[in-house]
Amino acid sequence: IQLPHTPHPLLGTPTMNIGTIEGGVKTNVVPDQCKVSIDIRTLPDMPADAILNAFEQAIARTKQRIEDLEATITFRTGRPSVETSPDTPIVQTVLQLCAEMLGREQRAKATPGYATDASVFSYNRDLPFVICGPGHPELAHQPDEYIVVSDYLQAIPFYCALAERYLSTK
Repeated sequence: IQLPHTPHPLLGTPTMNIGTIEGGVKTNVVPDQCKVSIDIRTLPDMPADAILNAFEQAIARTKQRIEDLEATITFRTGRPSVETSPDTPIVQTVLQLCAEMLGREQRAKATPGYATDASVFSYNRDLPFVICGPGHPELAHQPDEYIVVSDYLQAIPFYCALAERYLSTK
């Protein structure tokens, strides 16, 4: 299935993952049904109805080859993709504090494929957000996810300084 989209300059292209497949009762019995759950990470301005339409068209094409195919789509959860301009004050404040407190020059970058609560809080509200924290991104949501205690402790004064500096400009 080709998802309708225009590549995003920072986020690239949407991602699609078959997360679960369920079906059958025994190895030697042809299953009477199969359920597939698909996780799609969209881009900003990528409407859910266009994605659903792409799946419906794929089902229609498949039904032309397999006449007795029955397929339904159930839309479970939809969180829109969101973004914050690197020029916003919150992003610039985080970058300044990274340089000052952590001794590391950082640049704003995108996190393609991430899901955050920012999609709930900022969608259609023009609220800027930043994903920023200690730990290793490649370990997020993994069975062996961990954070080094010293990194955690270093983050506390960073967040305090961020709140103080950012809120003092409001």
